[in-house]
Amino acid sequence: ETRRARMVPASTMLAAFPAMVRDLCRETGKQAKWRLNDSGVELDRKVIELVKDPLIHLVRNAVDHGIELPDEREAGGKPRRGRISVSITGIEGSKVSIAVADDGRGMNLAGLKDAAVRSRSLTAAQAKGLGDDEVIDLAFRAGVSTKPVITAISGLGLGLAIVREQAERIDGTVRVQSVPGKGTKISLVLPATIASYRGLLVSAAGARLLLPAESVERVIGVPRSSITAALQTGMLAQSGETLPFARLSAVLGLASGPLSETRRLFPCAVVTNGPRRAAFMVDEIAGETDVLVKDLPLPLRRVRNISSAGLLGSGDLVLIA
Repeated sequence: ETRRARMVPASTMLAAFPAMVRDLCRETGKQAKWRLNDSGVELDRKVIELVKDPLIHLVRNAVDHGIELPDEREAGGKPRRGRISVSITGIEGSKVSIAVADDGRGMNLAGLKDAAVRSRSLTAAQAKGLGDDEVIDLAFRAGVSTKPVITAISGLGLGLAIVREQAERIDGTVRVQSVPGKGTKISLVLPATIASYRGLLVSAAGARLLLPAESVERVIGVPRSSITAALQTGMLAQSGETLPFARLSAVLGLASGPLSETRRLFPCAVVTNGPRRAAFMVDEIAGETDVLVKDLPLPLRRVRNISSAGLLGSGDLVLIA
C-alpha cells in the first residue's frame, strides 16, 4: 500500500520540458517542436527523482547535437522545424520504457571515434576496428564528446555516462537507435517501482549479509565462555532464557574459521520469525542500512536461507538472509 501511494503519473516530471526546448532552440538558433506521447503510465517517485536529470540531458542533447539548423534541414529536404518527442510506455514485468527521439542528423560515428582517440579512451587502431554499435557505445564513456568547444549546454563528455550510470543504479538499461540523417532514439528501460528495504548489515566468513531490520530483536555481545558452550550445545543462555544458537556462516554453508583468540565479546543477533526466536553469531556488525531489493534470477530463486539480494548505496551487492 505504501509503494502504491508513491506512484505518480510519469508525465509530471516533464511539465517544464516544453519551455526548456523553446529556450534551447532560442539559444542555439534552431527550431523544434516538442511532443509527449504519454499512455498514463505511473512511476515510483524515487524513479522519477533518479531519471529526471538524465532525461533533461537527453533532451538537451537532442537539440544541441541532433537537430540541425533550419537552413541545413531545408537543404537536406527536411522541414525547417525539427521534432523532439518523449514517449512513455509500460512493458511487461513491471517495467517502463522512456524514449527520447529526434529527427535530426543522427550520431556522428566518425566524430565519436575521433573524440575517443583524443580522450585516450582507445587508440586509433582500436577505433578503426569498431562496429557501429560499439562506436555508439563510446558516447557513454566519460570524457568522450564530439563538441570541440565546451558550452553551457554540452561539451564535457559526462552527460551520457551519467545517464547510463543512473539507469543502471535502479536495474535499468539504455538502448540506442541512430540512423545518419534520420535521427536518434535513446530509450531508458526502468522498473516502475523501487522496493527499498532496511536491514542490519553484518559479515560472516568474509561475506557481507543483510538481516531484515524488522526481524532483528536486538544485538548482543556474548563472552567467550558462553560462546564456547553455546557452540557445543546449540543453545545460548541469555537474560534468563535459552535460545537456539548457531554461527550464521555455518547455517549458510560458508566455511567458518576458528574463533578469534583475542576477542573478548562475540557479536550476536537475536532474530525473530513469528513466535520463533534464535541467536546467530556473526563476525562483525556494521549497523543498519537501506538497500534496493533485487530479486534473484533463475535458477537462484530457491537458495536455502537466502531470500534476495540488496544493492547498497556504494553499488555493492549483499545477500539478504
